[in-house]
Amino acid sequence: LFGRSFFSTPQGQAAAAATTAAIRSNDKDTYLEHLTAVLKFGRCEPGQDRSDTFTKRLSSIRKPTLLMVGEEDVLTVPAFSRLLAEGIQGAKLVVQPRAGHLNLIEQPEDSAQLILDFLSTL
Repeated sequence: LFGRSFFSTPQGQAAAAATTAAIRSNDKDTYLEHLTAVLKFGRCEPGQDRSDTFTKRLSSIRKPTLLMVGEEDVLTVPAFSRLLAEGIQGAKLVVQPRAGHLNLIEQPEDSAQLILDFLSTL
């Protein structure tokens, strides 16, 4: 989940250890339900290839939208966020360099500033 740039640092190693410990502390059945929900949302279950996707409804979003994604995110790759940004009228997309899926942990100050800057435009 962490970008390679962050994971290779002592901070990254500590964050990975803390995240692993947090995941392991979850109830096994609850965690399996979480993973099942993620797979279903991502249309990874058998037969879902014929289901309508949420991307068809993106144009109906009429609210200010900030999309933040780490440049090194391998779970929800930047291409997915670009697709979302293209579908939501007026959406702002920020690709954070040297960050992975957990950009809020990897770059908390930069992430907070991006959010504050976005909110100040509303």
